Amino acid sequence: MSPLNKSCTLTDVAQAVEVGFRDENRLVSTKRFTTTKIPALVASSARPAWSPAPCLHYAHAVTSMVVRNVLPSDPHPPGAAPRDAEAELPLAPVFRLKFTPRRGVQLLRLSEDEVARREEETGRWGGVLTQEYVRWRMGW
Repeated sequence: MSPLNKSCTLTDVAQAVEVGFRDENRLVSTKRFTTTKIPALVASSARPAWSPAPCLHYAHAVTSMVVRNVLPSDPHPPGAAPRDAEAELPLAPVFRLKFTPRRGVQLLRLSEDEVARREEETGRWGGVLTQEYVRWRMGW
């Protein structure tokens, strides 16, 4: 099996990663790795096949992109004057991260129609948060 033919799924964010080993056609085996032990496991190898640096660099780049583009869209930035508790909540800014192999990550803002549809279907602000929580967090 080639090290390039590995796929990972997060099973418990801070605890472990389940790695699937496959050949060209199918999953051959799986192994669970405790996340805190991965750097030592890799470092102990004679020829390490993995380095945390590219993963951390990629995570930093994605996080920076989100901070640059999402934070300025806050409908009630810190320090803004309190609003009337009866006022209609502004439309939530909702974004989607899309990963395309060999191209990277795109940050896509959902259209107002998509956001309104999500809010209508779920009864939640942006389709995620309760209106009570949003009003409390925004100081309404």
